[in-house]
Amino acid sequence: MADRKKVGKVKLTGGTHTAVRGQKSGVYKATTSTAKKKTAKLKKTTDKKPVLKKVKSENVVMMPVKSKVEENKRATAKTNRINSRVAQGGKRTTVKQPSKQMFSLNLGIILGKREEQRKKHLITYLVVLPFIMAILIFCLTTPTGPIEAITNGIATVGGGSFPKAVTGSKVLSLKTVENRAFLLTDTHIIGYTDSGKEMFQHQHNFSSPVLETSSTRTLVYNRESTDYVVHNNSQLIYEKKSSKPIFCADISNNGSIALVTEADKYAAQVEVFSSGMKSKFIWYLVDGLVSDIAISNNGKKIAIAVLKVKDGAFDSEIVCFDIGSETPLFTIPQKGTHILKLETVSSSQFSYVTGEGISYVKWKDGTQTSLSEGDLSPAFYKIYDNKSVAVFGKNTSCTVNIYDKKGEKLGGFTYNSLIDDVTFSNKRVYLLKSTNIYELDFEGNLLNTRVSEQSLNIISATDKGVLAADNLSLMFFEHSKKE
Repeated sequence: MADRKKVGKVKLTGGTHTAVRGQKSGVYKATTSTAKKKTAKLKKTTDKKPVLKKVKSENVVMMPVKSKVEENKRATAKTNRINSRVAQGGKRTTVKQPSKQMFSLNLGIILGKREEQRKKHLITYLVVLPFIMAILIFCLTTPTGPIEAITNGIATVGGGSFPKAVTGSKVLSLKTVENRAFLLTDTHIIGYTDSGKEMFQHQHNFSSPVLETSSTRTLVYNRESTDYVVHNNSQLIYEKKSSKPIFCADISNNGSIALVTEADKYAAQVEVFSSGMKSKFIWYLVDGLVSDIAISNNGKKIAIAVLKVKDGAFDSEIVCFDIGSETPLFTIPQKGTHILKLETVSSSQFSYVTGEGISYVKWKDGTQTSLSEGDLSPAFYKIYDNKSVAVFGKNTSCTVNIYDKKGEKLGGFTYNSLIDDVTFSNKRVYLLKSTNIYELDFEGNLLNTRVSEQSLNIISATDKGVLAADNLSLMFFEHSKKE
């Protein structure tokens, strides 16, 4: 049985330790009695209820208690401000209160940038707005729509040469509209520019064709038959048949068409179609004969010339309608005569020709302006670019007058010879006599003479010169440079 080791007590600073004999010197296994006592004392203290001591109020200032929520909000806001400044500047900087000078400088920079942006926006508006307005105006002012207007414009681009060989055996009509010429023969309708380009050619095969023109489209109808065709500058748009034979017709700048046809149980039927060939107006004539019709440029008004026979004498009247109503706007009676021709002069006026003279009439209210030359009867009357030329007298001496769109005289002169045709444009009047074309100014001064190898049938002028046709060819003569 092993001998028990004797344990002796060794007193050390900070507590009593128990040492085991036989271990190396300086090494002890000990328990700290002092630490145990402190732990027990602390446990007793925590078990007791805390006792609050009274503090004299005069020696202590009481501070308000801040809620943790408010402190968290303020801390978060401060952190966000610092982070935003770091993000803007690229570096973390110390937050300082801005001085008045710095504030005014920053405000100036901000206002300067705003002013610069305003200037840029203003410049953009000034550039873009006129462009947008131009597009809107173009769309609103193109009578048959912007697409057809562009198509018509493209069709006139390019050139060619004159003379042109006439397709067909006989020239029936030649009309010019805004530097474009439309030639009607007994077999074809052909469109040209005055620079020599052929825009289109169409074979109509009508027995009695009649040509009507406008600034956008042309109409060819077969008188006393039912067929008619509509073209723009480049192609055939409509090829139609009316329900009854056609007496007369007209076409407006916006593409509307007015047809006068036979009618069951009535003397005649007047019908107006839109540019898309939808019926917009119908009126029936009870008694008489419609000799001619004119439609306004916007297609909203029509004038109808009616011829009646009473007691063996001719009486005529002009009935004007707004196509939105079957009640006439006004009626113009003509006793003892008949209406030879109706023409639309401008957007505000139309004209009619009788054996006694020419009259301009306002579409709005029927107010008239009479144009005459004494006892001389009108022999020729043509309209171009809202102006007109009229030749009074058919004998060896005639009077040539030029009028503006209101019927006011722009010039005139006496010509002491017979003429076969007349036309005018650009302060020039052209008189055709057999093989010669005489170019004169509005006062009758001779500017130039053009001579053809054979007799010419018809002439029609453009801004650049005059077109002349016989049954074989179409020629073009430029204006002389004399003023």
